[in-house]
Amino acid sequence: YRVAPVAIGQAVAESVRALYHLEPAATVPNGIEVERFQAPDGTRQRLRHALGLPDDAPVFIVVGRLNVQKNHALLLRAFAEVPDHAHLVIVGDGDLRDDLTAQAAPMADRVHFLGIRKDVPDLLAAADAFVLASDWEGNPLVVMEAMSAGLPVIATAVGCVPELVVDGAGTLVDKGDVHGLSEAMSALARTPGLATEQGTVALDHAR
Repeated sequence: YRVAPVAIGQAVAESVRALYHLEPAATVPNGIEVERFQAPDGTRQRLRHALGLPDDAPVFIVVGRLNVQKNHALLLRAFAEVPDHAHLVIVGDGDLRDDLTAQAAPMADRVHFLGIRKDVPDLLAAADAFVLASDWEGNPLVVMEAMSAGLPVIATAVGCVPELVVDGAGTLVDKGDVHGLSEAMSALARTPGLATEQGTVALDHAR
């Protein structure tokens, strides 16, 4: 049998060439159903009340496995420098949960570990911005989902993430840049309306 690789984004195509010395037969970017992430009116308030989040607090959310790739430890270090009226919601589970919970203990009143959830579209609606501190990615569906929910994205510029997060739809920082992540989150936390403005650009691009 002969296998022909198909890349899911330009950065993945470059990786196939560099790592396997093969030319992808095609590049077919990932895609999702944008409208699935348009939550009904009232979802934001309902979820915030259920999670114990203040109505007026800036809320950042990350969805993903709690493993080395996603580098939640870096994200928590960055979030420690964000104004303390902000909250961070972490959705997902994995081998590093105990370590990350211990790291977040000094911020336990504003860092929320939700584990595995089946209501991600609703949870995204309850947040103001999506954050991702990954050390590597392919073409992450979760970034598309966040943008489809109208959230700006603050992320490390790895894999195909720069192909998704266009100018005005969020902020990209270098891999491992704690200060950059912290500054980007702090800017949204301190500037009312900025998340909405960037989220509108993100949704337009997702569509």
